[in-house]
Amino acid sequence: FNVQTSNLNLTKIKINNYRIKKQFFQSKPICKVTFSIKAEEAENVPALGSFYNWSETATPLKKLKNETLKEILDLEREIFYELRYLIDEK
Repeated sequence: FNVQTSNLNLTKIKINNYRIKKQFFQSKPICKVTFSIKAEEAENVPALGSFYNWSETATPLKKLKNETLKEILDLEREIFYELRYLIDEK
């Protein structure tokens, strides 16, 4: 996936079981990005990306009661980020 943190006030992208939500603030130079994935059987799903320098030791997404895994990051605006999920180290 590619995530560009620019311009729109609120953007949601949903591709199959993956979802990215972006929220912008007029008072801050950041974009709050929510990454979520519906993966009932997965236990360990880190979001690997250019925002973590592709580190495979990135913090895994938190598993919610509805079996969705989720992480919220504050990313710098006007930057192009790349993202990949590593599901149970596969």
